[in-house]
Amino acid sequence: MRRIVWAGAVLLLVSACTSAENPTTTTAGTLASTTTAGTLAPTTTAGTLAPTTTTVAVTELTLAEDEGLPAGAYDPADNPLAAGTYTTNVIEVPITFTVADGWVTINEAEIGPAWIPEEPIELSFIAVTKFYGEVFDDPCAAEPPAEIETSALALIEWLDGNPYLESSGIEEVTVGGQPGYEIEVTSTVPPECTEPPWLFLLSLPIVGDYHLDDGMTAHIMTVDAGGITLFISVESTTTDWAKMKAVGDPFIEMLVIG
Repeated sequence: MRRIVWAGAVLLLVSACTSAENPTTTTAGTLASTTTAGTLAPTTTAGTLAPTTTTVAVTELTLAEDEGLPAGAYDPADNPLAAGTYTTNVIEVPITFTVADGWVTINEAEIGPAWIPEEPIELSFIAVTKFYGEVFDDPCAAEPPAEIETSALALIEWLDGNPYLESSGIEEVTVGGQPGYEIEVTSTVPPECTEPPWLFLLSLPIVGDYHLDDGMTAHIMTVDAGGITLFISVESTTTDWAKMKAVGDPFIEMLVIG
């Protein structure tokens, strides 16, 4: 979907990190052991792997370029989540997800959560993003975004018709217990989009945008839930797509929305 520069916008991204210095502080926008709005909390439903109750604080992600990891990846050794099932209330509808040891979670207020697998794959991650009804008809984002209907169908139809996305065609799907639509796309960045060389797709608050690099493949799902429209993305470089799909498909199957 985006790279993990949360849609490529210039901003500070966060990941889950265990806080030894302050294990009890819980603030909006943090990953925490309670279910306060804006926090990420472990769910201790019988039959699940429950993480410890230590508060998980939000910190800056470590870029791969600083750690010798693949370009565009982030360091999962950056205090990853323990294996278990969690619920995040960072947007209007709760999102419940299950991870193995080592996953890193980004919990961005007003936008939604994202996840990096325990083994980083170049430019790869999974995200649930709130859609605000604004898209970039100009692929280079030189012009202001246009407004479309804020609905799962309108968004998936816009993506399917985007001339810079090779589309598999729209299919109906159930995601997280919610009916919606899915599509698989591969991006082509026009040669005139050089600063930066991205294909801009959605306009978002805080981070600015959601974009794809050239030659990215993404499995995109859209659903209407809790009065909002959600954009769900599993993405990777085309060369690593099979590897990312093997990680992403089971994750999406266990996702619960609402």
